[in-house]
Amino acid sequence: MQKTIVCPFCPLHCDNVIVDGQGWVSGGCGSACEDFQAAFTAAPARLRDQTVDAPQLSRFVSELQLSPVPIVEFGWLSIEQAKRLHDLQQRIVVKLQSGAAADAQTIARDGFDSATLADLKKHADGVLAIGDFEAIPQLLSTLKSDRATFVTRDTLSADAVASLRGGDTDSEFVKLRESRYLGVVVGNRPYEPGSEVACAESLYRFVRERNGQPIRDTE
Repeated sequence: MQKTIVCPFCPLHCDNVIVDGQGWVSGGCGSACEDFQAAFTAAPARLRDQTVDAPQLSRFVSELQLSPVPIVEFGWLSIEQAKRLHDLQQRIVVKLQSGAAADAQTIARDGFDSATLADLKKHADGVLAIGDFEAIPQLLSTLKSDRATFVTRDTLSADAVASLRGGDTDSEFVKLRESRYLGVVVGNRPYEPGSEVACAESLYRFVRERNGQPIRDTE
């Protein structure tokens, strides 16, 4: 029997996913298909990219003297997932992915300005998406619209952030700077290696500066 449900596997929570009793999914999202299949199938233990049976796993744990407390490394989290990890923190070790450290450090010190996806979809006339969005493959297509200038970058360098903030009049960032409502969407590994902290600080400063500017009405 097929049912339309809300997908629980990424923060978008798409409500157009159809799943049957065997875990087969339709809805156009490859990530949802893989995750539902995994949920309906008992997952074997793995060591890196190799499947490990129970005796091998026990031997590895003994030989490597691994901690009995599981370590959970995370990057993207929905609110409910974050609450669940918080509830489990006495039984597991929670570790932030290294690529997210620059953003976390900047936000913890300076705070940040945010918007909901619905706000961006309804109001944004410019969107900058940086980083890897493989974990949420539907996100960018959800945000795209005919009225918004949409710029994507796999990584953002310090020079690119300077260009975004006004250093290059010939850049593709010009339209983003001229937009009345600009959304910046940050994925995994968004910054050039070696300059993560400088890029994060400069980008979040740019967002705060824009949010402090008055909006001029145009005829």
